[in-house]
Amino acid sequence: MNVCRQPEWAASFGDFEAPFVHPEADDVTRLVQAVGLEVISATVDDLRWDFRSGSDFERWAGAGFGDWAARVPGREAAFVAEVVSRYSEITGSDRTLLFTQLRVRMRRPKA
Repeated sequence: MNVCRQPEWAASFGDFEAPFVHPEADDVTRLVQAVGLEVISATVDDLRWDFRSGSDFERWAGAGFGDWAARVPGREAAFVAEVVSRYSEITGSDRTLLFTQLRVRMRRPKA
């Protein structure tokens, strides 16, 4: 989202809201229980995807950034390249995606 705020891109993202959420495990657990399900487990894993190259990572990101890229018609590739470049400054790699994944196992309570 920081790239969206840069002067080159900001005009295209004025009213944009990220098309995802990052809920806390405890919040999801409470929600699951509130609708009457039993939580078996809730885990958050640190994961990574390693791509063969920075350009492979860019191609993957280009396919996954549809909601963002639609905001910059004709400049999609430049936008994705900037996002991946900024991201690699944080992670130290232009070919690695670092992310967390929440997994919740649940079931209906036994009658």
